Order: sequence, then C-alpha cells, then structure tokens
Amino acid sequence: MKRVPMMLIILTAGMIVMTAAQATLASEPVSSLASRFATADAEFVVAQRTLGDYGCRTIRSQARWGEVQSQLAQLGWRRPSGGSALGEIDFDKQMIVMVHKCGDEGDRFAVRRYQDGDSPSLELVMGYIIYKSRAKVVNGCNFILAVVPLAKRLSVSVSTYHPHNGGPYPTPEKARLEWRGVVGSEAGDIVDGLQGTIEAKSPKGAVGQDIQVKFTLQLAGEALVKDGQCASPREAVCVWDGKYSNGYRNHAFEVRSPDGKVRLLRPAVIDQWDKNAPHPVEIKAGKPYVLPEWYEGAYLKSLEKLGLDTGQAGRYVITGIYMEKGGTAQMIGQGTKMWGGDIATNTITVEVVR
Repeated sequence: MKRVPMMLIILTAGMIVMTAAQATLASEPVSSLASRFATADAEFVVAQRTLGDYGCRTIRSQARWGEVQSQLAQLGWRRPSGGSALGEIDFDKQMIVMVHKCGDEGDRFAVRRYQDGDSPSLELVMGYIIYKSRAKVVNGCNFILAVVPLAKRLSVSVSTYHPHNGGPYPTPEKARLEWRGVVGSEAGDIVDGLQGTIEAKSPKGAVGQDIQVKFTLQLAGEALVKDGQCASPREAVCVWDGKYSNGYRNHAFEVRSPDGKVRLLRPAVIDQWDKNAPHPVEIKAGKPYVLPEWYEGAYLKSLEKLGLDTGQAGRYVITGIYMEKGGTAQMIGQGTKMWGGDIATNTITVEVVR
C-alpha cells in the first residue's frame, strides 16, 4: 500500500493554548496546530445541541469539508489565519477524522498513535483536569482533526488521562480506554452512539432511471466505562420520526455525478401540515430504524424526487447525511432526550449505463 503522509491539526476549546510539542504524541512525524474555540454558556448549549455530546466523524469530500467548516464558524469557531485550517486535502486519497467532546474547557485531545495498513487504526487521548477547587464551571467544545489516508474502515479509539492533581491515569501512556468505534467510507460517522447506513435498491441503473435508497439508523461504537470523561454508555437513542413535521427534513444525500459535480439533495420545506403527529422513535441494539416515506409501508428514498437527474451515464457516488438538533421532547408529561448531531453515512456507488 502506498503510504500517504498524515497531517494533524488540533483545535480545542478553553483558556489554555498548547504548543505543537505539547499537543502531538504520534510516533510518526505529523504537522500540528492548536487553536481556541471558547463558548459562552448560551453558545455552548447551541453547540452541544448541534454537534452532540461526543462523536467521531470522517470528512471525505471537499463539499462536506466546506459544510463542516461553515457549521463550526457559525457556532463560534475562528479559523486559523492564513486560509484553510488544514491546507490542501486530496480527498481521492485522504480523509479528515474529526473527534469532538462538548464538556469542560480544560479537555485536550491529541494523537497517540496512527497505524496504516490493511486494518488501519487511529488512537487518540484526551487529557482532562481533576479540579481541587473551582470558582465557576466553564464549558467548551473541544475537537481534533487528523488527516489520514482514505480508509474504508478505520478503527478509532479515545483514552483519557489527567496530568494534574494525582489520580490513577496521570499520563497518555497510562490513559484509560473509554471509547472505540469503526468509521470510514464503508461505515459512516458515529455521534452519541448513532450511526447511519444507506443501501441502493440496485447497484446499477439505466440513464434517466430513478435511484432509490434505503436509509437506516442504528447504534454503534462502544463506550467502555460508566464514569467516562469523554463518552458514556447509551442503551438507546431517541430521534424524531422521519415522516412528520419534526423529522421530515432530518436527512439529505450528497451526490457526485459522473461529471464531478457535487449536489446536496434534501426534502423541500413544507409549511402546512393537515395531519401531523410527530413523535420520538427509540433506537436500541438490535432495533435499528429505517427512515420511512410518506405513505405507510414505504421506505425507499427517491433521489429523482429530491432533484437528481441521471441523464449522464457513469458512476454516481452517494453519501447520506443525517442531522438533528438535540433537545427534549415532552411526551405524556415526561421529557425524552432527543439525539442531536450531524453524521455522514457510508458511501455507495451506483453505475448508470445507456
């Protein structure tokens, strides 16, 4: 396998800016940069609802990278001066891994190890502070971006340590493993335990023919300790149903057509609802959720209805996007915590022929 250089950039929330030497722990040469993404209380709540408590995303196209940067900028992140945060990325050979945690301002991510090969892996550590005393709790959204070779399936793990004030995990070498999951072009992102998968009705089609896609949500990733600083185990995740007002636009598709153009296809806005019964849907292990269509029993998403024209012969490269704003749904007098985040699914290819 041809080795593609790995580049690392670290962006953290909080009051302390680390030097490159402090931030980088990877055994092979990497480029690193630390930055600050501080959030006031109200801004933190918005960021947490938008990004989720914690997650691991892979950015596999220039279009998606632009969307993520815009999203972060809207949440208060200031891009490093000098243009793009990561420089030029060759998305035909590379991808960006983004791991985030909305929590304490003192949390710090770094790369401990990256392993290339047939079963690539990325090991991260997150330092946190054990406070002996504190005047005020200050939250922030911390995240790390790592440019690695494009992978169908990349194993990512996060271990945590506390470099100050004692305790059983004082160094990166002695960090406690808290979370692990598999992401990439065949797996998709994981945020707060939720992962999406798409599957085409047929891998081949004729020019002018509709492409229909099944979109499934399921639990994924492993939060390994109950009292984790980065991730906590989840037995279930609740999302809005994909049929009524609260959830009908919670999905989209990024499609690259044979001419190289990329489009984001998303259901149109509906202002009037004659019959409307939005409700949470619980997703558990062994109980995935297939996003439904408007009429009962149908689940295949029509890309033609969303605006796709398959008049060109060639390969259509498709990635699903699922996004929700987190919050609380009041059902029968009880509050249900709703999932919030923005995840990309696996990527599929449909061959269109004349």
